[in-house]
Amino acid sequence: MADVDSTGMLVSTRFHVIPLANTAQTEGSLEEIKSDANWTGTSQSAGEYGTTFGPYMVAAAKISAENQVTYAFIRSGGAIKAALPISKNCRSGGPFPLPVAVNLAAGDQVVMVANTAADREVALSVCCASGRYACFSVTPSGAAQNELLHVISGQSLGQTLQGETITHAFVSSEGSEEVISGAGVYVVDGSDRVVGAVAATDTIHGAAVFQATRIPVLLNTRAICQTDA
Repeated sequence: MADVDSTGMLVSTRFHVIPLANTAQTEGSLEEIKSDANWTGTSQSAGEYGTTFGPYMVAAAKISAENQVTYAFIRSGGAIKAALPISKNCRSGGPFPLPVAVNLAAGDQVVMVANTAADREVALSVCCASGRYACFSVTPSGAAQNELLHVISGQSLGQTLQGETITHAFVSSEGSEEVISGAGVYVVDGSDRVVGAVAATDTIHGAAVFQATRIPVLLNTRAICQTDA
């Protein structure tokens, strides 16, 4: 895998900015993107730098990388604190608001996956009414239904978010023109009835940002993308 440039920013409710950069982001791997030493003096984890402002509530963000971005999130104690809007490059605007602002604490990290130009990936990032965030992904293959699983635990949508209601979501789709049903991800219940849908954004061409939705989640709920090849 090649190394690529990744950049981004976090913006607080008090408009304090944390510039982010990693000039050696390994494609296809989950890696941290730290503060940009060009602007912050030294390269530090986002949570460490954010504490220099005092209490820091992340209200908006934008994470970009060469080629494509699959997903990005704030990691806290090994868990997802907030999923972050993403795009291929800085030409797609931003930063973009989070549905629910989150506290950035010392030890928190911004991590992301920069996808290769040749690979195809589909990822679903969600925020629930409770303020809980989660990310799910799959590398689709063949003419089939492909289930998206939690990027940390490997569990299904229902196993991860049982009892929650998804209020905001976005789907990033890279190199995945074969994703045909709903042009993105369908959420189905235990009887395979569609209870929610989130259209995909190709981050090569635009930013994947949170859109309002309302999707109830039960134990047997799954997130599915359909491919034709």
